[in-house]
Amino acid sequence: MLICSFFRAEEWSELRMQLVQGDENAWSRAIHVFECRMKERFFSEIELLLRSGKTGSQSIVPGFAIMALCCILVETLQAFYEGHVMEPPQTPENPCQYPEGDCLKVPLAVETTEKCAFPDHPCVKTPPTARSFAHFLKGSPHFSDFNGRARSSFSIQIRNGLLHDAETRGGWLIRESDPKEKILERRGQHYVLNRSRFYSALNAEFKDYLVRLGDSTKHTLRNNFLKKMDNICQFEPTVE
Repeated sequence: MLICSFFRAEEWSELRMQLVQGDENAWSRAIHVFECRMKERFFSEIELLLRSGKTGSQSIVPGFAIMALCCILVETLQAFYEGHVMEPPQTPENPCQYPEGDCLKVPLAVETTEKCAFPDHPCVKTPPTARSFAHFLKGSPHFSDFNGRARSSFSIQIRNGLLHDAETRGGWLIRESDPKEKILERRGQHYVLNRSRFYSALNAEFKDYLVRLGDSTKHTLRNNFLKKMDNICQFEPTVE
């Protein structure tokens, strides 16, 4: 299985051994493999879409495709940050017992906070994907235009809307160059998202991550990188 155009999953076990031994040359190679994988599969495609306006005589409107790929990138990067491997969702077996017991997690597309709103509203906790997006947008200095409300809304109205229903929700609008000076702007009850600036911020965050991975003092970041790469390469490290 190819991890990128020049590196196979079967090569990971040997490279990983060098990484855990602290070989900085090996880390440079691993970072290069990861960078090429992300560019080959996502960044290069987004940049082609950003430059496109027509296919032959037919005009194209690539905003949805650009933002769908950006959403996949956000989830991918956050998974590397956390060393997270997605587990299948568990179906609740018991009714909601709030406030005496735990708040039942129900997979509804409801924008909510971590605090359960039952009985006034459906008993729902923010799903892991929404938390992942919120953590990413909050943790990156490149997405300072997003406040708490916008971060939560983006996950449900843009990420879920595009990837599940091929549409935006909640009045969110995706524009090529609007707003002019920032990624996001709230106008009345709606949000306007500049897809070009969103991608630029995401690309800047990706480059920052590559730099952080190259820092030998970032032990947790590197360990989480190893966990995620193990999962991608279908490699189970020996437990001693």
